[in-house]
Amino acid sequence: MAINKSVRFKTGALTAQTASNSGIDAYLRVVLDTTTGKAVLAGADAAGVGVAIGKADAQSNITFWTYLEPGTLCHVAAGAIAKYAPVYAAANGKIASSGTVQIGIAMEAAGAAGDVISVLAAGIVAASDDSSGS
Repeated sequence: MAINKSVRFKTGALTAQTASNSGIDAYLRVVLDTTTGKAVLAGADAAGVGVAIGKADAQSNITFWTYLEPGTLCHVAAGAIAKYAPVYAAANGKIASSGTVQIGIAMEAAGAAGDVISVLAAGIVAASDDSSGS
């Protein structure tokens, strides 16, 4: 079996270009567009590939921590969240106290929308839109 030496496994901080129509703020969940490979905000129906480390304007590079990393990652809350409560994907790359796609466990409370809290990722493996289970 031949090994493609140009393919490398990498974890930690990764970089991708943002889409042409929007920038991304720090601590928001990102997903990579399956057509262009550009970073866009994850919606309420997807965990995403990770969390933006800093802010990036449209069509610029953004660095994000992947969910493959152990430990906690900062996230932006869409509303109040209790400490140690499960957190879920919310619209516009945020997290919420309810939903269908669990992101992790809140390690601190969020009092209001826009609060940045630390979240322990709950075994997120991939950000796929394949809901067939195959």
